[in-house]
Amino acid sequence: MSIDELELPEQNLGFLLSKTDSVWQLEVKRVLRRESLSYADFMIMYALLYLRQSKQREIVEFCQMDKMTLSKSLAKLEKKEIVKRVKDKQDSRARVVTLTPKGSVVAKNAVLQIKKLKEEFFGVLQDNSKSALVLLLKKLIKDG
Repeated sequence: MSIDELELPEQNLGFLLSKTDSVWQLEVKRVLRRESLSYADFMIMYALLYLRQSKQREIVEFCQMDKMTLSKSLAKLEKKEIVKRVKDKQDSRARVVTLTPKGSVVAKNAVLQIKKLKEEFFGVLQDNSKSALVLLLKKLIKDG
């Protein structure tokens, strides 16, 4: 392959998607750093707000997160008393994860901060473009 056959970066979908994701994650991390939370911490709390209580396996699937990252973040969140893990009554090998009352407050605050960031970040797009982007992204992750 010659250099002439390469797509220009500004026309390369993979490059642009990766670059957009990098910029988004940097902005999210900047906001979450104020609360001493990681991106993984936020995703777990978001999942628990949405799912209420969940087995660790379900959080992994919901967030598309690897098990080791989940385990490390849960240990940190549990130490901060943001989540609690208890043995599942039906399966003693599984753990059910829930937000604590403190964790619910922290999670809701983080979601509000990320919502504000999302409005700023995607504010350059018209509403119809945002809707189209959501549909396209869902199609790419085969969730739509």
